[in-house]
This record gives sequence, C-alpha cells and structure tokens, in this order.
Amino acid sequence: MAAAASVFVLWPRTLTLALDIEKMDGRIDKGDGIAVMIRDTSLALYRDRKANQRVLNRLHNVYVLSLFFVLIELCFLLVDLARR
Repeated sequence: MAAAASVFVLWPRTLTLALDIEKMDGRIDKGDGIAVMIRDTSLALYRDRKANQRVLNRLHNVYVLSLFFVLIELCFLLVDLARR
C-alpha cells in the first residue's frame, strides 16, 4: 500500500505556474486598458493558485497516508523480528 501511495505522489502532475503570454499580448492588441488587464491577470493568478492548491493538498494527504503505511509496515517488521 505504501508503494502505491508513493507512486501516486511521484506521478507527474501539471501545475499552472505562469500566465499565457500570447493571451496577454492579444489583450494589448485589442486595446484593453491597463486596469482591466491587471484585474484579469490577478483573477487568473487566483484561479491558478486555487487549482494548484487542490492538487498540492491531494498530494500532501497521500504523502501523509504513505508515511502512515510505512510506519505500520515497520511495526510489523519489528514484531516479526522480535518473534524470531
């Protein structure tokens, strides 16, 4: 079980860490004002942060769960060694 949780944690993920420059360039060409572009940029960063946080929270929870499984497996190993 710990191995499966570790694979889940180590599996590649896609996080949004930057704005789309082509989209921003298109906004400038449309003639949008700077206030509108700053507001849209702020909202986009907020949405990306919320989406990234959900992914990171899931990874953190599985990581803690995998540590719990490793601890259980270690206890079983120590009990087995003590019986020998």
